[in-house]
Amino acid sequence: MGHNRGKEFESEIKSQLLNLKDVDVQRLYDTTNGFVGVKQPSDYILYKYPYQYYLECKSTNSHTLNRNNITQLEALNEKSKIFGVVACVIIWFIEDEVTVLVPVETLINHFYNRNKKSVSVKEILNGDLINSGKFFEIKGNKRRVFFDYDFNLMFKEIEDWQVQKNLKTMKKDVQGAYISKE
Repeated sequence: MGHNRGKEFESEIKSQLLNLKDVDVQRLYDTTNGFVGVKQPSDYILYKYPYQYYLECKSTNSHTLNRNNITQLEALNEKSKIFGVVACVIIWFIEDEVTVLVPVETLINHFYNRNKKSVSVKEILNGDLINSGKFFEIKGNKRRVFFDYDFNLMFKEIEDWQVQKNLKTMKKDVQGAYISKE
């Protein structure tokens, strides 16, 4: 029987996240008991002060990940509209040994506004994905198959990004409020 690298990757991510201090991770299981139309927004819900994360894990043996393989895109996009929520996809490009966390806003922009059908490791490594928005390479030390990831560094980078994003939003809100009073 073959290995299911995708499921093993999801388990590996959960295991490493649970080892972090002050982090709560909940697995959302796919319904396979006949409830048609019931779909979870992500593989995991994670809380790490001050944000709640919806994490979808994807792995690919290819150098690209087709947007059709991310069936939770719309549900994640809805979650991302909630203040304090970070909805994202962790993509492991197995053969390239690259793992990235991509906020759903970046994927939506990449797939729909830039008319792309997939995201490639080449676009990530050459910086083209940054034209669609922010992404975070998850650094790690390789073991035999999987990596020991530095999630603390990744969370720090995400928190810095969220602060900047929230400041921009608040600045626009304040400017709009100031302008509307005139």
